[in-house]
Amino acid sequence: MSGPTNGYRQALRTFLSFDEAKVDFLLPAYIKYYPNPVDNLSTKNNLTYSKLKSRLHSLTANQQLVTAADMALITSKYPASKKRKTED
Repeated sequence: MSGPTNGYRQALRTFLSFDEAKVDFLLPAYIKYYPNPVDNLSTKNNLTYSKLKSRLHSLTANQQLVTAADMALITSKYPASKKRKTED
């Protein structure tokens, strides 16, 4: 691609080459859903992107974070037997 979009992508690539930038953008994305783990991770000194990813993966493995696959299994707060019946 050429033009302004290419310039934007090049600048973004340069910006994201810094580990701190990736950490600073990833943590806020999780804070709304996982405030305690994010707070704990944000207090770590010299937290690299690689270490952050590893910590988030380990939280998921320990089931402290809900994975996308788990979210797909959550249907509703009512059991199927108690759902309203629709009229035919």
